[in-house]
Amino acid sequence: MQLLLLRSGFVYFCAFVGIAAWWVNGFIFSTYEVAQGVNLIYWPHGLRVVLTLLFERYAVIGLIGGSFFVAQLTWPGDPIMHFGAPFVSQLGVPCAALHLR
Repeated sequence: MQLLLLRSGFVYFCAFVGIAAWWVNGFIFSTYEVAQGVNLIYWPHGLRVVLTLLFERYAVIGLIGGSFFVAQLTWPGDPIMHFGAPFVSQLGVPCAALHLR
């Protein structure tokens, strides 16, 4: 039971950190936005890789959950982006973790 709580904590922590990094990036670097959701400076992606290396599959689950939340804020009327963008944006992270093993 304690291990389940710990792993759930990892998932929620990574989801929160991913959402917070996205929000801080948008707040600080909003002048560098080229198109809606596309910035020239995007440091949260590097944070995703670090979280995945630290928390492995629990980080991936949490970051995908956080990406669903961010996708609903970024593209409010597009159901394809609501469900497609989180999976596509997170595919690189587990691939990098598998490659580094």
